Amino acid sequence: MSMKIAIWSAVVEPGVETIISVPRDFTLTNAALGELLADPTGRSVLKLTHEVIPAKRFQDGYVSGEDSEEEDEEEEEGDVEMTEIVVTSLTAGKTEQTTLNLTFVEGEEISFSVTGSNIVHLSGNYIDQDVGANQAPDSDEEDFSDEEWSDADEDEDMEEDDDEMNASISEIAAPAPAKRTAAAAGLEEAAASGELSKSQKKKLNKKLKGENGEAAAAPVAAAPSPKAAKPVAAPVKKEEAPKEEKSKAAAKKTLASGLAIEDTKLGTGAVAKSGKKVGMRYIGKLGNGKVFDSNTNGKPFVFLLGKGEVIKGWDQGVAGMAIGGERKLTIPASLAYGSKALPGIPKNSVLHFEVKLVSVN
Repeated sequence: MSMKIAIWSAVVEPGVETIISVPRDFTLTNAALGELLADPTGRSVLKLTHEVIPAKRFQDGYVSGEDSEEEDEEEEEGDVEMTEIVVTSLTAGKTEQTTLNLTFVEGEEISFSVTGSNIVHLSGNYIDQDVGANQAPDSDEEDFSDEEWSDADEDEDMEEDDDEMNASISEIAAPAPAKRTAAAAGLEEAAASGELSKSQKKKLNKKLKGENGEAAAAPVAAAPSPKAAKPVAAPVKKEEAPKEEKSKAAAKKTLASGLAIEDTKLGTGAVAKSGKKVGMRYIGKLGNGKVFDSNTNGKPFVFLLGKGEVIKGWDQGVAGMAIGGERKLTIPASLAYGSKALPGIPKNSVLHFEVKLVSVN
């Protein structure tokens, strides 16, 4: 049994590969053309690249064999086979949206791409696939979190956003301890009472796997205690995900211009496009780690994207971000200040920026 717990969305631009390291299970339910069409009659084909799962790992919907976990570890050591499929075809003025039912699980590496001229918007739901008899459907102990910087008007909200931003992009705060879900606690109770199937036992072992890569010991049966069945997790802000989990969303790519882009957090709001006025938080560093410029509080830095108001590395590096998204940009001198020296920036310097998109107008 699974339960919808939040909205998932992504925007796929033509010619740009959208890479996603799945942070937790979600289902893709809809693909649609956007409000503004670059080609009013054009056809857009949405493609998905995903990992090929060998058929031998499944039998009647369950992982087969007592040594299935060992087989998984052997497969992880080898090359991962990827394949590309067509998810849907959308034609402006005729078929502008498609209902889908594709489920992706935590840890998968997937990517979407679009041929044609029009942008495709994807939407769906994050899901909890571990909901069982030991967890009420309205339990508030889900471990899903949606951290998002806000450009709110109220000073108190602004100060809280700035504090979170300083701790995140300056990397001065230790990662918060991972939060255990009520679903995991329910699996432990079921394991103790001998009610789990082979696939559920394997999933529990993966949830409890230690940092050294060894599977944790199976839970030992104990006398029933409703309060003791759910371990007390260390305090974690409702909106804040541990850094270890945020890193799963990282996607790195290098453009033909030499600009290197690493998405450390995917946004869920409006997308930054050429001609839009965007608001940014950022920290700029040299190769030796010295900070030469930053905007982490007060009013965000605002500029027109793609109009030459900033260095080329920013015009190229910010494009495609969604509100709430975070990126690391490694900008070669040719896309920054070249052979020109500025105060605090030597000539021919490679610049490193940690940026976050907070507004699009």
